[in-house]
Amino acid sequence: MSDLISVTEITKNDKSSKMSGLAKQISEAIESVKPGLFFVVTTNDVFTSNLCIKGSFDPVNTWANKIYENSRYFTFWIYPHGTQYYEEGQKIEIELTTRCYKIPKKFRKYTGTPDKAVAKLIDWIKTAVD
Repeated sequence: MSDLISVTEITKNDKSSKMSGLAKQISEAIESVKPGLFFVVTTNDVFTSNLCIKGSFDPVNTWANKIYENSRYFTFWIYPHGTQYYEEGQKIEIELTTRCYKIPKKFRKYTGTPDKAVAKLIDWIKTAVD
């Protein structure tokens, strides 16, 4: 069984989320630069459009007691800038809300186009740990 787990979940009353295209873009980008990285991308439009990326730089079988927080984990949130619901191509905000203390690289909150935000996320994933 492989340690690679990548999941993209789209939730909102069985309908596609407004950020589902961005979620797919992020999933494909992460898989292309860090094969084997554990990550989960979830998105919904229940109260506001948002997208959550949870990941770990460690294989699942190395997590102490199989607990995600016992790995070199991180969590990013992406949401539309200045509005409640996302519209294709509008500015978004991305921030690293949690990370393991063993990951030395920080991430500065960014507001800008989706393509630049994804590029900054991918750059951080590439360089966060050796």
